[in-house]
Amino acid sequence: MINPTEFIKKHRLGSYRISGEEIELGCPFKECPNHKQKQFYINSNNGAWVCHRCGKKGINLKRLEFALGYVELKEPVKANHVYIPEREINKFHSDLWNSEDALSYLRNQRGFEDWVLKQFRLGYRIKDGNEVIVIPYFDKIGACVGMKYDFFKRPAGIAQKYMKEKGTKTQFFNLDNIDLKQPLIVTEGEYDAISGYQYGLENIGSVPNGATAINGWIDEISEGEKFILCFDNDGAGTEGASRFSKQVGKAKCFRVYSRCKDLSEALQTGFGQDEVLKWFKDEHPMFDAPVMDVTSYVDKAKAVIENPEQYKGTPTGWDVFDYLIKGIRGKEVTAVSGKTGNGKTTWGVSLIGNLIKRDVNCLLVSPEMREEKLLLMLVNNHFRRQATAEEIEMFVDKHKGSVHLANMYGSWTEENETGMMDLLFDIMQYSVKNSNIKFVFIDHLRLFTSCKEDQERKEIDEFMKRCVRFAMIYDVHIMVVVQPRKLEKGQRKVTGNDLKGSVNIEQDAHNILLVHREEDSDLVEFDLEKNREFGSVGSFKLKFNKESMANYEEINN
Repeated sequence: MINPTEFIKKHRLGSYRISGEEIELGCPFKECPNHKQKQFYINSNNGAWVCHRCGKKGINLKRLEFALGYVELKEPVKANHVYIPEREINKFHSDLWNSEDALSYLRNQRGFEDWVLKQFRLGYRIKDGNEVIVIPYFDKIGACVGMKYDFFKRPAGIAQKYMKEKGTKTQFFNLDNIDLKQPLIVTEGEYDAISGYQYGLENIGSVPNGATAINGWIDEISEGEKFILCFDNDGAGTEGASRFSKQVGKAKCFRVYSRCKDLSEALQTGFGQDEVLKWFKDEHPMFDAPVMDVTSYVDKAKAVIENPEQYKGTPTGWDVFDYLIKGIRGKEVTAVSGKTGNGKTTWGVSLIGNLIKRDVNCLLVSPEMREEKLLLMLVNNHFRRQATAEEIEMFVDKHKGSVHLANMYGSWTEENETGMMDLLFDIMQYSVKNSNIKFVFIDHLRLFTSCKEDQERKEIDEFMKRCVRFAMIYDVHIMVVVQPRKLEKGQRKVTGNDLKGSVNIEQDAHNILLVHREEDSDLVEFDLEKNREFGSVGSFKLKFNKESMANYEEINN
């Protein structure tokens, strides 16, 4: 037997005094009117305990541990389970009809009719000195593999409302009566399933351990063709339905919502059969498959042939580039790279200058360049020469609302270890929603990812995925400058394989454009290495306007 004084110390039940065979201490039950006053007694010989104020009592300290919630009931994991003899189940069921309290509870509080009590062979017994409703579990062949107890009188000292017989098999409730070839209704509790059956929903059962405990037992029903999930109409029920659907396949699962907490409450409240059956006619698929028959796309496929212009984007302003890329389209990401000083940023500014003339609202993000310098580049590009102060006013007056600069200069340094990725996407979302931005030029990726080498590749992968997702959701074109890795000695041009995080960038980007300019030359070579939409790739050259230092022009042949 557990030593009473050691028990008190172990569970920190407070000070005590010994008076003969009795140990006196404050009542450990918080609901006791005289909680902590020394009116609680433990017999030092047999461990029997009693509180003379609240009336709670028990025959041993194991019972006290359980009553105080220090003992957890655990389900066996892949363990042998019990088989309960048929005669015991029959006896418990027979005893139910002799217990007025148990029948009153099931009939009046639960709302069950007698034929349903017989169908599920509910029973009654005395368990550890307490009256309980017996809910038997049967396997596929009808053998009883365990019992769940409902302490329907909620006696003092019982920590749990329900408990299972030791060794009870964890399995789907009502497994012996269901047909997996027919739609199977799944509830969150045994009483819900019994209530549904009384409403006429015969192919019904319950998960064994509540909404969120979805584990190995589900294999016995996973081959079902359709599941109608009628879990509790609350957060836990939603989470449980989601877990269940992931185990058996979302495409086979449909959700039905009770207009109260659950089917048991519906029965207790007095909802009629017609009303409840109406809920089940309003089932919602848990997976709305984005799959269509090919006939749905006939008209669109014909349009590709008959009207190919609609699939082209906004012209870039350079015919040689448009011949390959077919314009700037929404829902795409373009990666631009080249050696330092080859003119990537300047070319991006020039592209923005061309797009705003075609009424495309643009956002330019460049944390390493002052915003006033970026504005000067835009103005010089517009006038194709070094602009005057008055011309700055003219440009802004004409294009205000069309081009936006992210005020980020100075926010980034080489020491920034966390990058500014979240800030960037917040800025882009704000700009899209408030300024109808359709083109974003980001200069450059490295400034928005961690400087730590061990995190760089992972963050580049995250950055590209977020760019693609953002472009698709908001129907914008994102062009991002990507720095190359350290090149081989003597290597003149950057290739797609030279990009930092090249595998992720090549995979995620819709287009890859590489920029190359020989020193002191005004000819800039562009290589379009990837064009996912049209597949056309190749090279072209533009002339750099040295007078403006911010403009690229087509070569006059």
